[in-house]
Amino acid sequence: MRERIRAVAESLAKDLEDDIADEVGNLTGKLTTDFMDEGSEIESELMGYAFDQINDALLGEIKKELK
Repeated sequence: MRERIRAVAESLAKDLEDDIADEVGNLTGKLTTDFMDEGSEIESELMGYAFDQINDALLGEIKKELK
């Protein structure tokens, strides 16, 4: 019984983590899209890097708060 409860709890936590990651990604995309210059490859690479850094930082902080 205990193992089943643990498995369900882990499944719920994984789903929650995925949902949070999706929402953080959407919000970060909205923040970085306004600053992008469609014609510049260098700016596009920099915005991708900025997106990844912001996304990772936000997810890291959310995970710390949930623990």
